[in-house]
Amino acid sequence: MPRKIQSDFNAQLKKVRGLYRRANRVRFGQGVAEGPQAVRELVTARPDLVRDIYATELALASHPDIARAVVDADFFLHVLPDSLFSEITDTGQGILGVYTIPDEPSLDDVLSNEKLVVMGLGTSDPGNAGTIMRSADGAGAGAVIFSQGSVECSNPKVVRASTGSYFHIPFIEDDDAVDVVLAARSYGFQVLIADAGGEMDLARLEDYALLAFLERHSEALARDAFGALLNTASDCDRTIVDLSRPTLWVFGNEAHGFTADELKLADARVRVPMWGNTESLNLGVAASLCIFASAKAQHRAH
Repeated sequence: MPRKIQSDFNAQLKKVRGLYRRANRVRFGQGVAEGPQAVRELVTARPDLVRDIYATELALASHPDIARAVVDADFFLHVLPDSLFSEITDTGQGILGVYTIPDEPSLDDVLSNEKLVVMGLGTSDPGNAGTIMRSADGAGAGAVIFSQGSVECSNPKVVRASTGSYFHIPFIEDDDAVDVVLAARSYGFQVLIADAGGEMDLARLEDYALLAFLERHSEALARDAFGALLNTASDCDRTIVDLSRPTLWVFGNEAHGFTADELKLADARVRVPMWGNTESLNLGVAASLCIFASAKAQHRAH
């Protein structure tokens, strides 16, 4: 049964406000999902995590599918006047959900069962972190890892930027990058770093992956389609990186990129080709291109 809250002195509302601070999310093991898309994914994909839903009457009327799912599942629904909701957040579009932060999978479980995993090294911008989660989810990646020094995944801005993918894809936080790379290699993963100065060209690697697929089916067809590429490709380039192999993609910090020691973690450094005049791509955009290139090659091969 919906409960209407009129007083801003309500203890539950104070707790919700407090969950916008990391210390309280850690203390209570709970987070906040803002906006209709994030709440929709929370109540449909992970109803087991739902604790409370807070919404204005206008938001419930504007999103009847969410309202129906909340009522059908008998979640605790608190209906707030607009003025009170805006005291909690001005970015929630009238609806938010409080949820239990999900348990992380073990790194071994992820690497033993998946073929595409993504890691952010010191990813500090919530928008980029959420975009990486969203793209990894869309590409069917097995998990997203954010190393020590990265933004917290349950940061409401990350959850919002992921448009609900936070509730779809497993994530691991605060792991040491070297430990992750060593574990990935032990499971047969290649480790690719996305770097503007990389020696390998992503577009060329995609061509190689398609060429390898065609060669497995018809060497003549491959020569007809990629004759020029075959003549210019070095055996070294084609064997160092194969996008259809199990892959750990590694993306650096938005402002500082990679340190010299971090670059040494990679089997290869891969650049996104630039045919226009812009100096660089946003981290989330570059990561998306790399993740989908691997996903396409893996799905084609297997």
